[in-house]
Amino acid sequence: MSMVAVGPVAAAGADRVRALAPALLGWRAGRRVIDVGPLEELPLGQGRAFVFERRRIAIFRQRDGRLFATDDRCPHRGGPLSDGLLGEGRVLCPLHGFAFDLATGCGPAHRAVVHEVHVEAGRVVVLIAEPA
Repeated sequence: MSMVAVGPVAAAGADRVRALAPALLGWRAGRRVIDVGPLEELPLGQGRAFVFERRRIAIFRQRDGRLFATDDRCPHRGGPLSDGLLGEGRVLCPLHGFAFDLATGCGPAHRAVVHEVHVEAGRVVVLIAEPA
């Protein structure tokens, strides 16, 4: 099991990834339960990415505090969604500007993979389904 934190973009620096050292908590309803880290380490209005077992996951914390999680890969061109502009429950892919709904994954012609995310005892927890 590989648990390596990575930044949304290599040049982003350690400040964007310091808190994202994911740990497997177990399984729930056929999905892996991943503890991503403390909620306060995810800045409002931004996205962060982490890698768990070779899969990049993006976590988004809107300015209103709502959390979302997706695969950190645009389904259109593979861009890092964690680097996209965030707002109103959507993220814009940094490569081509397509908007994806963070709750459903729906985009103009493609659908991003979304994951359940919530806070347990002040820590961000993501439930990751096995890839299809």
